[in-house]
Amino acid sequence: MQVDLWKVLEAFLENFNVNLTLISSKEDDITKFDLGIRKIFGNQNTYEKIAAYVCDTCESRKLYVLQDVFETEYCMFCLPEEERSVGNYCLIGPYQNEKVEENWLNELVQTHKIPTIYMGELQEYYQAMPILPNYQEFKECLVSIIRMLYKNEGKLEICYLDHFT
Repeated sequence: MQVDLWKVLEAFLENFNVNLTLISSKEDDITKFDLGIRKIFGNQNTYEKIAAYVCDTCESRKLYVLQDVFETEYCMFCLPEEERSVGNYCLIGPYQNEKVEENWLNELVQTHKIPTIYMGELQEYYQAMPILPNYQEFKECLVSIIRMLYKNEGKLEICYLDHFT
C-alpha cells in the first residue's frame, strides 16, 4: 500500500483546523491564508509582499517557523520537486499554543499602534484562531511529515525567522 503524504499533511492540518495555503508564484492570491485579518485593515498589497517573501525566502529542505505582526505562528517550506503539481511553496497557519487573554490583546493593540476601532475584529480573529495545546507534539508530527515528503533525504533544517508583515 502506498500512502500519499500530501494527503496525510492536508488531513493532519485539517484535524487541527490549521490553514494550509499553497503558493506557486509571487502573484498568487493568498488573501485567505491569515483568516482575512489583513484584508480587514485594508492592506491588500501586504498579501503580495507576503507571497513574494515566501517565494524569495524558502529553500529546499528547510522548514521556516515565524510569527507575524499579530503574534501568531506560521510555518513555511518549499515543496519537493515531486510535489510541485500542487504548488511550489506551502504556508501553514496561523495558530497559537494558548488562548488569548484580554490584557494580552490590549497590549498587542498598544504595542503595534492598532486603532481601537479594530478591537472587535481582532477579538473575532483570535477566537477563530486554532489553539494547539499540544504544540510540541504538533510540531514534531509536522516535521516528520515534511521529512517524509522529502523522502528522508538529508536533514530537514528548522529555521526561526523574525516577523513578517
